[in-house]
Order: sequence, then structure tokens, then C-alpha cells
Amino acid sequence: MRKYISLLAIITTLWTTGCQQNQDTSTPNTNVQLSFANEFGGQPLQLNTLYSTLLNDQLTLTTFNYYVSNIQLKKADGTTWKQEESYHLYKTDDQNNGQFSINLQDVPQGQYTELTFSIGIDPLRNSSGAQEGALDPVNGMFWTWKTGYMFVKSEGFYYQNGQKQGAWVYHTGDDASYQTITLSLNNVTLNSSSNQIAVKADVQKMFGGFTGDATQLKAPTDGSSVSIRGGAQSVLISQNYRQMFSLGSSSQ
Repeated sequence: MRKYISLLAIITTLWTTGCQQNQDTSTPNTNVQLSFANEFGGQPLQLNTLYSTLLNDQLTLTTFNYYVSNIQLKKADGTTWKQEESYHLYKTDDQNNGQFSINLQDVPQGQYTELTFSIGIDPLRNSSGAQEGALDPVNGMFWTWKTGYMFVKSEGFYYQNGQKQGAWVYHTGDDASYQTITLSLNNVTLNSSSNQIAVKADVQKMFGGFTGDATQLKAPTDGSSVSIRGGAQSVLISQNYRQMFSLGSSSQ
């Protein structure tokens, strides 16, 4: 009986050791800095700075905020890493010079082929009322007249011959304006050293004037103000700004 128990113990030990060896193949994790360089026609995005659109209108921005959400990274082997509770708010101010970074933690090391993220808040969370963190109404991105969030909040003034004209307000936020962007990473390798993925966002494209634009946001010829706050026109604007994003030159 004792011999039987001893033999069973040896077999159990060998089986457990073998399982541990088989399981000891997990890929180590790393951290990645996902950076966004916001610009307007090649110039760093700054408030109260005069820019020209592709439609040859002059304007300044007094507000430009947007949500980045549901960040994913796809590996060369087809597996996908998804960031949990992935909601981030970018706000243009006088200090950040258009720069915005998100720290992605515990990303498995390896080769990656795609970066995916969305502009806005997914329908489930967009209809869940006021929330915390980046989704806290104190951030000024929660609609005051209906349920849900503004996805992109852009405001400013048009100019003509250097003179201030009417104000413009373009707010998107309906579920149909939730846009998902996928960028090719060209098999970037993320390892234990410093990792960065850089994204460029050219706000000039939001106003249209490029091949394939969904709408063109022209300045009123009479100097009047213009306001779009949700609705069908804002969906077209969102189709424009999904073309804003491209992979930056410093991804490594």
C-alpha cells in the first residue's frame, strides 16, 4: 500500500512539474506611450491662432476637445490586446502645444500590425448617463439638453481679411458619429525598452476640401455665425475627421 502511495506521489509530482513547464511560456508585458500630435495643416494646434482651411477660409479655434476610446493593438499572429476602461479626453490648451499622450500598460511584447481606436464614446456608455473620470460632466463634454456626450467639441471664429467675423460651433455626439480608425503599424516591435506609437491628427481635414470629403464647412459669406450641434450634418463632419489621423514618424 505504501509503495502504491509513493508511486502515485511521484507520478503526481512529475505531472505537476510538466504542466508548470508547459505553462511557463507566457509573453512578458511592456508599457507603450501612445502619443497624438494635433496640428492644423502642418502647424501645431494652438488656440486663438489664425489658420487657413483647404477651402481657403481663415479661422481661429477657441475650443477643440475630443474623446479617444476603445484602444486596441493587433499582433502579427492575429491576437488582439484591448485596453480596459479605455476612455481618454484631449483638450487643446495653451500649454500642451497640441500634444496628447496615453500610457498603455501591460501590453504583451512582440510584433504589432494595427492600431485601432475610436473617436467618441461607444453607444453603451454614451447612453449610460453621467459617469466618472474622463466621462465626468465637469469636463464640459456632456450634453446639457439631451443624454450622452459630445465626441468632438470644436468652436472658434471665422476671419476675413484679418477681421473677425461670425462664430462657428461644430459639436458631434450622436451614436452615428462614433468613428473607429485603424492604422497600419508596419510590424512595429514592442519590447522591454522604451516603446512609442505616434499618431498625427490634422484638424484641417475636419473642414473638408480634400478628395472624398463628406462635407465642406465653408465660412458664411455674410459674416454670420454657424452652429451645428448633433444631427445629420454632424455625422458628415465625423466622416471628415476620421480622415484626420495617420501614423506619425516617430513610432518605434
